[in-house]
Amino acid sequence: MAPAAPPAAEMANLSVSTAPKGTAKRDALCASEVEVQAMWEREKAFESNPCYDEDGNKKEKFIVTFPYPYSNGHLHLGHAFSLTKAVFRAQFERNRGKNSLFPFAFHCTGMPIQAAANKLKSEIELYGVPPKFPEEDPEVRAQMEAELAAAAKAKADKQAAGGKAKGGKTKLIQKTGTGIV
Repeated sequence: MAPAAPPAAEMANLSVSTAPKGTAKRDALCASEVEVQAMWEREKAFESNPCYDEDGNKKEKFIVTFPYPYSNGHLHLGHAFSLTKAVFRAQFERNRGKNSLFPFAFHCTGMPIQAAANKLKSEIELYGVPPKFPEEDPEVRAQMEAELAAAAKAKADKQAAGGKAKGGKTKLIQKTGTGIV
């Protein structure tokens, strides 16, 4: 099997159009993306032989793990921060010639999934299948809106009874004892 051109040489041949307007830059980047992905597929950049390198020698192993996020939670920047460090390290070790393994999944066992199942069960019992929410009933909705309006009026009346705002001194007056109010 003839050795393929090094990836850096192939990357050097890629070009991006310098057209000032329109979608030429985007189109060129999309075309480059397809070319690079084809090169990765050809070179098997993200595949590894678990035991031996091309010469038949045993490869050194490197395994990195990541604290899996719960499947019923929201992904946030902290996940991206930790995941990025793991991905970079796995690729770095792969580039050094090690057999790099980076498994990734979502954690979907234990109490969070049980809590989600219990919530779903109670919602089915409460609203039925298909769900019939109380807000969809005009009488119930009118009663709910009346209760909200009465609560808002009671709160406004309570604040007006004192004649003065409930808030205390501003930070400036608290610290210095003077200030424009």
